[in-house]
Amino acid sequence: GETLACGTGAVAAVATARRLGRIDGAGPYRVSPPGGDLLVVVPDDGEATLTGPVTREFATDLAVPG
Repeated sequence: GETLACGTGAVAAVATARRLGRIDGAGPYRVSPPGGDLLVVVPDDGEATLTGPVTREFATDLAVPG
């Protein structure tokens, strides 16, 4: 099914918009996928940051043959 909030895609969208000159400055920029608002900062130098809500969607244990 559809991912409600893709952090990788949100950061990529902001980084691409900056590179293409569609937005100015490092941010933060609000990206609003169906899962909730995300804030993205993409500085000229250094690592991008992403903040937003986090929820556990799935958990399981896998048997490892040994």
